[in-house]
Amino acid sequence: MTPLHLHSWFSLSRGASSPDAMVRAAKANGARAAALTDRDGLYGLPEFLNACEEHEVRPIVGAEISMKRERAVLLAKNAAGYATLCRTITARHIDPAFSLTRALARNREGLAVLTDCVDVLAPLLQRGRDDLYVEVRATAPHAAASALTLGLPPVATPDAWFAQKDEWEVHRLLRAIDGNATFSSLAPGEIVSPEAWLKPEAEIRKLVAHVPGAMENAECLAGECRFFPDRSLVFPTYPVEDPEALLESETWAGARRRYGEITEAVRRRVERELQLIREKRFTAYFLIVRDIARRAPRICGRGSAAASIVAYCLGITQVDPIEHNLFFERFLNEGRVDPPDIDIDFAWDERDAVIEGLLRDWNGERQSGVGSRESGEPAWPTPNTRSQDTPDSRLPSPDSAGAKPAIEGQQANAAQTSFRASMICNHVLFRPRMALRETAKVFGLPEAEILRVTSRMPWFWDGGGLDDIAEHPMFRGWQPREPWPEIFRLARRLLGAPRHLSVHPGGVVLAPDELSARVPCEMAAKGVPVVHWEKDGSEEMGLVKIDLLGNRSLAVIRNAIRAAKENYGTVVDPPGWKPHLDPATVDLVRDGNTMGVFYVESPAMRQLQQKTRAGDFEHLVIHSSIIRPAANSFIREYIRRLRGGSWEPLHPVLGELLAETYGIMSYQEDVSKVAMALAGFGAADADNLRKVLAKKSHGKKLEDYRRRFYEGCAARSVDRATVDKIWDMIQSFAGYSFCKPHSASYALVSYQSAFLKTHFPAEFIAAVISNQGGFYSTFAYVSEARRMGLRVLPPHVNASRREWTGVHDTLRCGLMQVKGLREDALKEVLAARARDGPFRDFADFQKRARLDAADTRLLIRAGALDSLAGGLSRAALLWRSAAPKPATGDLFGTSQEALPRPPSYTEQQMLAQEVETLDFLMSKHPLAMYERELGGMDFVKGCDLAAHAGRSVTMIGWWVTGKVVETKKGEPMEFVSFEDTSAIYETTFFPGAYAKFCQRLTHTKPFVLRGKVELDFEVPSLVVEDCRWLEKTDGRRESGDGSERQNSKGESRATSMRADQREGA
Repeated sequence: MTPLHLHSWFSLSRGASSPDAMVRAAKANGARAAALTDRDGLYGLPEFLNACEEHEVRPIVGAEISMKRERAVLLAKNAAGYATLCRTITARHIDPAFSLTRALARNREGLAVLTDCVDVLAPLLQRGRDDLYVEVRATAPHAAASALTLGLPPVATPDAWFAQKDEWEVHRLLRAIDGNATFSSLAPGEIVSPEAWLKPEAEIRKLVAHVPGAMENAECLAGECRFFPDRSLVFPTYPVEDPEALLESETWAGARRRYGEITEAVRRRVERELQLIREKRFTAYFLIVRDIARRAPRICGRGSAAASIVAYCLGITQVDPIEHNLFFERFLNEGRVDPPDIDIDFAWDERDAVIEGLLRDWNGERQSGVGSRESGEPAWPTPNTRSQDTPDSRLPSPDSAGAKPAIEGQQANAAQTSFRASMICNHVLFRPRMALRETAKVFGLPEAEILRVTSRMPWFWDGGGLDDIAEHPMFRGWQPREPWPEIFRLARRLLGAPRHLSVHPGGVVLAPDELSARVPCEMAAKGVPVVHWEKDGSEEMGLVKIDLLGNRSLAVIRNAIRAAKENYGTVVDPPGWKPHLDPATVDLVRDGNTMGVFYVESPAMRQLQQKTRAGDFEHLVIHSSIIRPAANSFIREYIRRLRGGSWEPLHPVLGELLAETYGIMSYQEDVSKVAMALAGFGAADADNLRKVLAKKSHGKKLEDYRRRFYEGCAARSVDRATVDKIWDMIQSFAGYSFCKPHSASYALVSYQSAFLKTHFPAEFIAAVISNQGGFYSTFAYVSEARRMGLRVLPPHVNASRREWTGVHDTLRCGLMQVKGLREDALKEVLAARARDGPFRDFADFQKRARLDAADTRLLIRAGALDSLAGGLSRAALLWRSAAPKPATGDLFGTSQEALPRPPSYTEQQMLAQEVETLDFLMSKHPLAMYERELGGMDFVKGCDLAAHAGRSVTMIGWWVTGKVVETKKGEPMEFVSFEDTSAIYETTFFPGAYAKFCQRLTHTKPFVLRGKVELDFEVPSLVVEDCRWLEKTDGRRESGDGSERQNSKGESRATSMRADQREGA
């Protein structure tokens, strides 16, 4: 039997099995074809097609559309039916007046309609009987009784929501999570029968035996549904008569601007690329991307596209591919069948306007704005706030989504259901921590108990059982009680299933015609249409994607350049600006003094710079590529060779190919080059090997490429031992890695950042903090500012702007830093000051700013009103802010003067207020609070660490950042950056030390560290052997109260630890 009604887990929050599992189960039942009919969407279509191809099952494309009391399975019989299906699903999600019956009455071309709903079939029957069927569901075979009286052919379907019977518990769990319910409160109508699994044909035949012909009709209908989606590339068009001539003209004009004289090398490269672009029909794509790049003044074209001289001449990218020897074939080659991928970074606060304009131009004026949300925020409104990960993130419920506009207050846009441009979506999947938290909620456990467990979980946990996780050092001392064993068991079954959808940070797809006839679209909460497929699925289905991403460092550079012009009249970035040639900037990069500098500020990257002592552009490009998780041993060998160590290439060919990286494979394209030169791979196969390595689930494909690589090398007489070593190096690219054009593009931005830090440090640090996009916390950047010799000043209602500001040797805190201060209140303070000048005193401030009492109290406690106090303490100002205002006369009339003057706050109380209102201690380093305790201790300062190499020392430190990794044996360990008042320094907690002290490290306290100082290529670090808290000796409570460290999102440090904290992704 051909199953014509199957749901996968892309029937969001309902289906319990992957598309692959459903296809495998269908084949096990003997089916040669199967229809995936997920609820209200084609989200899983790419995965379904891949699964059918792998298991040799013919796919049938369809969906179940459900709207209030209307329901029908729609199957695409042909290409016209597929377009109708996509349009119908789009209208289902967007049109507030959507009715399934009316939609099908208007157009059901190419669709087979299956339903047991008389209210749907009866009206449609008036327009003809063709392609109308009564669905006889195995889960409710007698529900079709009324519909059968219409005389339409019956069709048997399994109506399966999971592949195996035991997956009903996963379905029930998903329904409880979706409904913010516990198992006990979950309404019976919210779940399907435990029998809604994909039964064998014999069982289904028994269930529908009372309806003659139902089984046979299913086979006949399956034979009629022969449509298979065309996955060839869908190219957008460019509205000129001769796009190829325009591209050629624009490219040569750009070449003359970039190079002046056109050398033979430039001419050959341009001609070769233009010819390949024409052959691949990518001309319109390049022109469209060129137009997008011109929508903002400062961009960074990156990725493999930076290897294209055409992109460079068009102004899409900024790195000369000839000067830097960039490998064009990584971007485009004769054998490549997928579209080129051009990524463009815009300043994060300009990107939304760029996307808004693009969508408006392609979709018409009715396209609503993108809004002000930042990238990564959820896409769809949610009926509750259950999920802590992504509030406001889920699709509207199936019964309500079409009943009102997807976006409140946007009636004008709600009826637009035809699009030529859209953003792509993210499929947000259940990961271990999310799965555990959501499952625990279903069991009714209190939030505090759930957080105590989930905050301890390592990010690299694979979702194993309770016994596995209980052995982790973070769980030492935890005694699990019921029902935690059951919670862990069930949570593991959720892993990999989609939780909800969100908008991709910047992926846009464009079509030459109606995109919503090729893929269903929905409207996101931020006002943009979104296709049902994520980036990989969109590309597999032939859609051409452009990534328009937000980059906070571009805003940092923009703001710092603007401040330098405002403060000193200096034009920092004249035409031809080459910061990588500035000696002082090169020195800063060489020395690893790069906190705040884009892409190269992580502890690992700073240490690599210090070890190599290479600050030039070419070496920074290598370093930002080679520093990947699986390449540690090769990094050490690279440093040794760079510093003059002797070496021989593994093979003479590698000596030629990898000369600039000292025989070490560093870039993605090195994999392709080596595969082509040593194993005889073609350009397309070599590029596919690189792609397979990048995927987490490479499995059989990688093994096949490995076999072919060994065979190719053997045919060219490369000995087996050498091939083993080369393949080990290739495998170090598994997971993620970078191509040279990408790293070169980002290195240019790095040098722009480094130049500003070198020559305009106050303006630069202010811009880094204000844009909130660096690797470190605001506290860490303020400490860096002090180390650079800058004075750090508190917020001040007469001197602060919204953002942080810097001039000369002064860094001033912006009012944005005051936690809880409403944006409207902040704007009112600035507006009142702009209208009538600085505030004269507290009374004048209250009179002119007109803030709520709560906002005024926040500013008082933050110290922003200290200069207006007129001799009054903060405590007295708080009294006056709360006192009733006199009806007449001056604000501080007799009644105000008569107010009592409470005692002034102690220094300790005022420091505590700083932490509460500003999120960290600003007036002094927190270790300065421990002068008495440190006075009698013998410890080494961070700045003197290298002088004690080989010795055991004691150090004092404040936690800055940490990175937990696993050893080859699977044991957790951690690299932690600490700082004292003199320097930031690095430490290593090997597995034994980590097991002892990892729980202690999650608390906000100063640490006393004992360990041995090691030098690695003359760069010191402390191997920690003992770790304890530095306690107060006078009984006072320290400014850090010993609670779990909180980040700006209110997460504990243990919760927010990331297995990989490398910046720039």
